[in-house]
Amino acid sequence: SMHAVRVNFAAMVVWAICIFVLVAIGFITGATGFIVIMPLLSYASWHGYIAVIKTKKAREYE
Repeated sequence: SMHAVRVNFAAMVVWAICIFVLVAIGFITGATGFIVIMPLLSYASWHGYIAVIKTKKAREYE
């Protein structure tokens, strides 16, 4: 969400740089690095986003 980016701009810039570097490493390794990198990025992105946004319902997972 754009609100999450506005509220946490510095953290989002650092996260964007991390994503850029890891994707570059994935391409440099001939895409074999993506086998490890993409699941880690997906997991970290999901949990980072959930930690930042507020929801109306209580979360039962963490």
